[in-house]
Amino acid sequence: MVKPIVGFFRNLGIRPKLWGGYSLVVVASLLLCTTFIGSLMRKTVELNIESELQNSTAAILGMVRTSANVSIKNYLRAVAEQNLEIVQSLYAEYEAGAISEAGAKQEALKVLFSQRIGETGYIYCVDSAGVAVVHPNAKVAGKNFAHFSFVQEQMKRHEGYLEYEWQNPGEAEPFPKALYMTYFEPWDWIISVSSYRHEFRQLINVDDFRESILEPRFGKTGYSFIIDVAGNLVVHPLITGNLIDAVDGDGVPFVRELCRRKSGKMTYTWKNPGETGYREKLMMYNFLPEYDWIVASTSYMDEIYAPLGVLQNIVWSALGGTLLLILPITLLISAPLIRTLKALTNRFSSAAAGDLSVRMTWAGNDELGKLADHFNRFMDTLEAYSNNLQAEVSERKRSEKALRMSEEMFSKAFRSSPSGMFLASISGGLIIDANDSFLRMINKGKQQVEKKSLWDIYFFSDPEMGKNIFSELEQNGRLPSRDLEFQTGAGALRQGVISAEMIDLQGEKYMLASVEDLTEVRRLEKEVLNVSEREIHRIGLALHDDLCPHLLGIEALNKVLAAKLRRRAPEEINAAEQIGALLTDAVKISRKLSRGLMPVDPTAHGLVASLVEMAEVARDIYQVECKIVTESEINLHDNVVASHLYYIIHEAVHNSIKHGRTRNVQVRLSHLNRILRLEIEDDGGGLKGQPEAGAGMGFHLMKYRARCIGASINVENMCGQGVRVRLSLNTRSNRVD
Repeated sequence: MVKPIVGFFRNLGIRPKLWGGYSLVVVASLLLCTTFIGSLMRKTVELNIESELQNSTAAILGMVRTSANVSIKNYLRAVAEQNLEIVQSLYAEYEAGAISEAGAKQEALKVLFSQRIGETGYIYCVDSAGVAVVHPNAKVAGKNFAHFSFVQEQMKRHEGYLEYEWQNPGEAEPFPKALYMTYFEPWDWIISVSSYRHEFRQLINVDDFRESILEPRFGKTGYSFIIDVAGNLVVHPLITGNLIDAVDGDGVPFVRELCRRKSGKMTYTWKNPGETGYREKLMMYNFLPEYDWIVASTSYMDEIYAPLGVLQNIVWSALGGTLLLILPITLLISAPLIRTLKALTNRFSSAAAGDLSVRMTWAGNDELGKLADHFNRFMDTLEAYSNNLQAEVSERKRSEKALRMSEEMFSKAFRSSPSGMFLASISGGLIIDANDSFLRMINKGKQQVEKKSLWDIYFFSDPEMGKNIFSELEQNGRLPSRDLEFQTGAGALRQGVISAEMIDLQGEKYMLASVEDLTEVRRLEKEVLNVSEREIHRIGLALHDDLCPHLLGIEALNKVLAAKLRRRAPEEINAAEQIGALLTDAVKISRKLSRGLMPVDPTAHGLVASLVEMAEVARDIYQVECKIVTESEINLHDNVVASHLYYIIHEAVHNSIKHGRTRNVQVRLSHLNRILRLEIEDDGGGLKGQPEAGAGMGFHLMKYRARCIGASINVENMCGQGVRVRLSLNTRSNRVD
């Protein structure tokens, strides 16, 4: 009975054993519920304390503003009433005969002008008509200001507190001011004590509202305080002075940030005098712009979350009891797993020591049995890998030896290569190394190229082409064969081809390039092509001038013969007519062959005439409008050059019709400053991709023909709006009128 149960239990998976061994669901549920409730309570506590701090800050802000306004009003009133008493006493002296009235007024002016209210505030007097009878600024005194609304209010009230805005000459905008006025009737003086509101801070008596600010408490030790934007403490329950450079426990200059932001919420760590360590605090603060004060209310986070501590203790107690309860069950269930893991650890240790023959045995078919099986498979694979690794190590040693030999061979091949080769940095084209073939090619010594860039030695006849070569190499990692015109040390221009690979040496990118001098090859190619073009022209001319007239003569004789046969042997007339038809076809074929071999005949047609004939064919056969535009008279006396130009234009027009589905093609020829320019433009769908990518034989033949006559050609894809082919030919080396 026991053995079947033990066998069943042994064959069960680890997950059912653990699931039935302890109450994971209970623990998980307890933690989940506690986390949810704790998070909810924490959020509620945070919202409540933030609301309390915000409300307290707003209340203190209003109280400070009210108290400050009362203090300022009382201050201005006291100054105004004091000066009224001074003026009254001086007037009394005048009435007593001790002083003249003018002297009394002069003494009053001295007293009034000697006083400053704040930094720039002053005392002035206007009369009931709005005239500034007394003012510290001589330019203002005596002027009528009755058109200002605040002066009208003074004229109306004569006494009391008044707020208004004033803009002095030269200031960009008005600023808020306040004044208190008293009235001296004998002289009709409205004595006004005025000051800018942003200077009121100097007029405020903080003691009037200090206790009201320090009275509220948040938690056990939270409090409110006032600080100005320069970091000076205005009201604080514990400390005084300037805190602009104060930092919290993490070294953060939170006071400087507080003064910069002026309003908002902030958390920081703080230690008051007498406390042993830093505690995290929450602060809500707001700005009082009239006095550049920041009113803040703070509370310690541990005091805010104190109610959550009780819940946390309950949760930990419940969790601890649950863990104590499930501990024996966990030990019982995990014992086989631990034994298996220890056995695996011992066998892994033996395998690490070099014994790869160790294996595991397990009677059950549960996860532990599968683990033992996978371990045995792993050891089988590891043993096979060990054997293979030893073989690979031997092979690696042979490969390293071969690599060293290969590097030596590459160095020898680089030095002895008949092609010009050099190594240059990608960043600036600085030549690192160059073989003798390259030095001979550019006709320079090794000392002349060492530590110099390709631009320093004027290698590229066109510096922009050099930049494009480096840019393409850096972008694609390799540069296929590219036509190149380079300059030798003697200043001669040579034609060649360059190919390159980008290599990485110790983190730096370099160009490994091979240059072939094809100047003579290109010259021979051009010569062969010229000879072939002339021979083709000769054959075409022979077909046109010799064979065609000969065939026409035979055709005429055949017509005479047909006329005789029609009279003498009518039954043979069909054969003669067939011979005549064949001769007519032969003449047409000969003329077509002649025109194909000799498309441009300078004696009869010329290039422009041949192009016009080509345009007519395009219109008649392909229904494509082809226009030939010439901006000046162009005559090419070199028929080879004319033939190349004709074939280039013919190929471009044919490509636009065949691949671009164009309806209009324009060929424009111009000759200016000894430069022949050709432009072929269509309105088709353009090319798919870049012109070079996947180009056919026709495109390469166009470039080849242009190179043979010394012309530059460029094919531009106009993004779905057609294709433009541009060709430029220097006529100094060609006979062009």
